[in-house]
Amino acid sequence: VHTDGQADGTWTGGERIPTSERSDDHMNLKALEADSSGRIFAAVKTEETAANQPQIMLLAYDGSWATHTFGLVSDCHNRASVLIDEGANLLRMIATGPHPTIGGCNGGGGAIYMKSTPLSAINFAPGRGTPIIVDDDSAVVHNASSTKQNLTATTGLAVLAINGATRRYWHHYSGGGTVAPTAALTGTPTTGTAPLSVQFTDASTGAPTSWSWNFGDSSPTSTAQNPSHTYTQAGTYTVTLTASNSGGGPPTAEPTTSR
Repeated sequence: VHTDGQADGTWTGGERIPTSERSDDHMNLKALEADSSGRIFAAVKTEETAANQPQIMLLAYDGSWATHTFGLVSDCHNRASVLIDEGANLLRMIATGPHPTIGGCNGGGGAIYMKSTPLSAINFAPGRGTPIIVDDDSAVVHNASSTKQNLTATTGLAVLAINGATRRYWHHYSGGGTVAPTAALTGTPTTGTAPLSVQFTDASTGAPTSWSWNFGDSSPTSTAQNPSHTYTQAGTYTVTLTASNSGGGPPTAEPTTSR
């Protein structure tokens, strides 16, 4: 391990992650981008030979390392990659596996499979996963790749693979869909003497397309993105904004006081 800021030649012994005594050199790394937690994820391959031993694993670092089995030796996976969609709270892994009907487990290709798990509770279902790229006439589709960046609702998921026999590329695309926004608001001023005019500003993330404001008094609600509201009576008011798009949206609230 080399720590940023230390001299170029300063290295220390790292942590041995308990995966296997038979590690392979296949590795694909990703990290979270939307926060500073330092969480890291690595898709790795072992050289285990017993059918019930893990062959493809996910290593997850969140202050300490944890290991999760993606596939067993009997599943015949290889060339795995990990993909992260923070907005949807999903971690996806793709890997080559045997063709679903032609079969074969020789490491030379087959079809491309995918499994997904919540980022907050990583747990892969047993089996090979869902086939996402299959050539009905050939069992040599191999070497799947995808973006080095993390996924978003805008990008969707794109996977590219190659059929070495026909020299043709195959691709899979899952549309991005829409992630529900996270509503947030600001108000200026937050205190004053009635009647008090307050300018509210939408600070939501996730590209909302509609807004519903409840100003906490008996006045009608507003559907403007950045409304202004006048409080005519002294008191403490809780203002609620619901920001939505086609993916839905939770409310948030902030108190506003007028005196």
